[in-house]
Amino acid sequence: MPIVLSGKIDKKKVSYYLSLISEKNRRKVYFTGFVDDITLGWLYKNSLLFVYPSIYEGFGYPPLEAIYYGVKTLVSDIPVLRETLNGMAHFVDLKTISSKDLAEVVEKIISYKSGVEIREEFYMPDRFRKQMLSIWGKR
Repeated sequence: MPIVLSGKIDKKKVSYYLSLISEKNRRKVYFTGFVDDITLGWLYKNSLLFVYPSIYEGFGYPPLEAIYYGVKTLVSDIPVLRETLNGMAHFVDLKTISSKDLAEVVEKIISYKSGVEIREEFYMPDRFRKQMLSIWGKR
């Protein structure tokens, strides 16, 4: 699974970001830099998880955009994000969590199926049609 980091990235911090990722997964990391709105929308639509580890944030538009696109979202547990995203995102305290524990949280969130995903899996159109035909056919 690729890891995509978009937006302005301090080149001095690239090695730090890569140090948080296991060696075998480093080849799967992509730094896109700034992306236009169409590309950003595509990235959101095709993401399994949006991670926003911001300690200082004015409002938090990127997590709201991710949620708009239906992407599971993990954000820093800071007051402004708690106020804006409470009930819509997963929160983590970056001041106390280790990078190993953060990776475990990410894995758990990715593997967790939301209610929408379960409904979509259960009520696939063909399956739903067969269920309904079997019910109506019994009349």
